Amino acid sequence: MDSSENPVHSSENVRNLPIIGMEFQSEEKVYDFYNLYARSIGFSIRRGSSSVRTNKVVRRRVLCCSKQGQYQKHSRGTPEEKRLDTITNCEAKVVIKLFGNVYRLVEFKEDHNHELVPPSQVHHLRSQRKVDNK
Repeated sequence: MDSSENPVHSSENVRNLPIIGMEFQSEEKVYDFYNLYARSIGFSIRRGSSSVRTNKVVRRRVLCCSKQGQYQKHSRGTPEEKRLDTITNCEAKVVIKLFGNVYRLVEFKEDHNHELVPPSQVHHLRSQRKVDNK
């Protein structure tokens, strides 16, 4: 689902659309930026895969929708009580890479395959609980 299809989250309400080539001073600043964007759209994010140097500096990081991924088969067969379907294999994400001392946004996918949360409920999402409304 594209955010433009949802009248609650029209393009006028979207703050700071991520653009390939944007630069950030730290990985934390990228996370904060994408989290504010996610709040304005109506979804939660999480840190995904990363590539780290030997000195523990992150070279590449994926920040994705919290509904990204797939459930694996249970190791002991089918469980009696099925989990809630909270993962939908959503493809929405940003990918950053370190160039010198600057993190650059190199990939951005914005389409979601699930319903987005209305603005009145977005503060309940996990990554949005700590966001300061400025």
